[in-house]
Amino acid sequence: IYGHLHVDFPVHLLADLEFVEMAEYEIENLDGIEYCTYARILDLSSNNLTEVTRLAQLLRLEEVFLQNNHISYIDGLNELPYLRLLDLSHNDIDDISPLFEVDSLEFLNIIGNRVPNWQLEKLQLMGVVIVS
Repeated sequence: IYGHLHVDFPVHLLADLEFVEMAEYEIENLDGIEYCTYARILDLSSNNLTEVTRLAQLLRLEEVFLQNNHISYIDGLNELPYLRLLDLSHNDIDDISPLFEVDSLEFLNIIGNRVPNWQLEKLQLMGVVIVS
């Protein structure tokens, strides 16, 4: 795709997507993401996102890539019951406590954020592999 095109997809097409790859699209908000109800893998890296609360509606998500955004709050990620892999590297995050509620989390990349060590240690005690 060349240039800035505005394309509206019928929402019934979004519901069928299992892998959503929208990296480097200059996305500023997640309006409409709730229609990707069957998404298991979501790549929104290198955009202009500041929050991710709408992701709480995508209950099938297993892998989420959010690196290189401007995210400061991760509320909503704690609602994802199958989340295994999460990349939050190079954002503006200083509190990952919502992840304490994600029992399925196995891997977290948090490089380039200002997260307190005690929060990282708590996740490690839960069995999460952390790259920081």
